[in-house]
Amino acid sequence: MKLLTLKHPTLCQIVLYAPALTFFAVLFLGSLLEDPGYVWVLLFLLSAVFSIYYLFRFMFPLIASDMIFSTARAWKRDRLWYPMPGPVRDREALMEVLCRRAQGKSLTPVDRIPAPVIFRRGRSVSWTVFYREIHRITLVYGVDILDEQSFGMILDSARINLRNIPQKEKPLPLMDPSQKSAPTAQAVALVILADRVSEAVMDRLRGPKSGMGKGTLPCVVDLGTGRCWFDGMREVHMLGAQPKPEKNYALDMVTKLLFPIGLPLGNAGPMLPFPIKDLSPDLSLKNLLLRFQDQGANFLVFLRIKEKWRTRGMKHGQIKMAGGKLYYKHHKRVAEMDCRPMDESGKTLEVTLPDRWCLPRSNRTSVEDRNRIRRGVDAALTAQGIQARFRES
Repeated sequence: MKLLTLKHPTLCQIVLYAPALTFFAVLFLGSLLEDPGYVWVLLFLLSAVFSIYYLFRFMFPLIASDMIFSTARAWKRDRLWYPMPGPVRDREALMEVLCRRAQGKSLTPVDRIPAPVIFRRGRSVSWTVFYREIHRITLVYGVDILDEQSFGMILDSARINLRNIPQKEKPLPLMDPSQKSAPTAQAVALVILADRVSEAVMDRLRGPKSGMGKGTLPCVVDLGTGRCWFDGMREVHMLGAQPKPEKNYALDMVTKLLFPIGLPLGNAGPMLPFPIKDLSPDLSLKNLLLRFQDQGANFLVFLRIKEKWRTRGMKHGQIKMAGGKLYYKHHKRVAEMDCRPMDESGKTLEVTLPDRWCLPRSNRTSVEDRNRIRRGVDAALTAQGIQARFRES
């Protein structure tokens, strides 16, 4: 069927999970009968056993396919650019609209040119154990002409303002005691309103090219053409097993600021290439399942799980940086750490020591393990002329 392709991930997911839902189907049919009898009870027990067997027998292929389908859903909503809703407004009028929509407490910007017109931060409790709390920061700038030079000045201004945000504040209420040691998620929506935008700036809005952190989403509104440019590809994560990426929080903020009634996908720009290189959006569900069967125990390699392919070929004592993460290999084990530059030159990095190994299995790190990781990473970074500052997770 043409509908059972990666272009229709929700339908494919329903078909895959349909055998596991036979338990609920038999339960529903039994509720319609006045006297179900022993036959229905037997069918009910058999369907329950079959559903449990199906979920446990195909657990890993189902999890892997969920990651692929989530990526496909995120890809379908990503565009090269999005049209601004309604007629194109002048900068002052749009700035007033954003000022009304932006949420949080207003902060005093640093005395630096250019200065943000809107600088707000909202704090909220995280309902998961992965974050202590969530900071949603809105930075809005306005310029006449946005070229590479003015774009770089705005990024420098944003970095300085973000570093001067007060950190020590009273903990929010309803915080679980186990969350107090968790990190804080910081999502930043960096919106730039410009009357005219240089084409060279557009290439710096996707991926890590902007030079800002993984939780900062630069967004450029070209008032001359009425188009909005930003990296709209959501990062895929497993619900309940991984924290929601900070970039996804920033995407939600940009959508609420500029598109309160939803992204205008119908009139948006062209779609981008499918993010999984080994797959195609026209791949059928049948062929996807056959690929799982061919891969067998190596299906994680086929899926290019980020830790696996990012650390491929690493040797003992070697480090590698990718996607805002730093990987360190100690014999056969690999540790994944958050890292971020502490200065504009990038010669000083803040590295968060991990509490777990990521490969080959997710095992907890002991105090001795973290000391080994600290020494190994420090030696490898020093050899590259980079100074490391470590902190506990």
